[in-house]
Amino acid sequence: MTPRNQVGRDKLGEALRERYSFLKAPQTLEEFDVQKDGIQFQSGRHGDIVIERLIFYTKGIVVETRSSTKDCEQVLADLIAWIQAQAGVTDALRIIRTLYGSQLTFYSERSLDLVNPRLADLATWLSDRIADGMETRLSYGVVGIHFGFDELTYQVSPGRLLIERRAEAPFSENKYFSAAPLRTEDHLEFLRRFEAVLDGTVESRQRS
Repeated sequence: MTPRNQVGRDKLGEALRERYSFLKAPQTLEEFDVQKDGIQFQSGRHGDIVIERLIFYTKGIVVETRSSTKDCEQVLADLIAWIQAQAGVTDALRIIRTLYGSQLTFYSERSLDLVNPRLADLATWLSDRIADGMETRLSYGVVGIHFGFDELTYQVSPGRLLIERRAEAPFSENKYFSAAPLRTEDHLEFLRRFEAVLDGTVESRQRS
């Protein structure tokens, strides 16, 4: 911040640490190197919202919480308003593009083999072939599915949507992990629609 700034870069870390009660804030010149890993603040709070990380890059700001993207938006809005007030201008920061990232762990009784029943037959064949050289038979199955696009066609990638069995959980727990370039509420809606597809339920193309 340079126009009529009330907070110089040397005091930015302390000012942000106090405002959001960050337990970890940059202290050294190296930690203020935005070109390296960004300027990182960790374990803070904005009201009832727990902030995991706040990272400043040359051309972007990352806000991470363990609750929802909506909470991230609230933190970002407060941060921008605060920076503009400190800088003494109303356009110190301008959002050009917003990318979302949502991560969820959930349980489901649906098997990913249901995406295409023929995959279950293929997995059985795979299990049989691997068992030929082993003393036991391992039951293979579909453990993940990804949705993406040709990332060579667009410079800034919002990322893929993935659904996978949780690595540290046995198949019997039916525990899954999903990451998506969506708002939290849209991510949940996508998973609901995905389960409906596995169930064979016809979904309306209109958002409810």
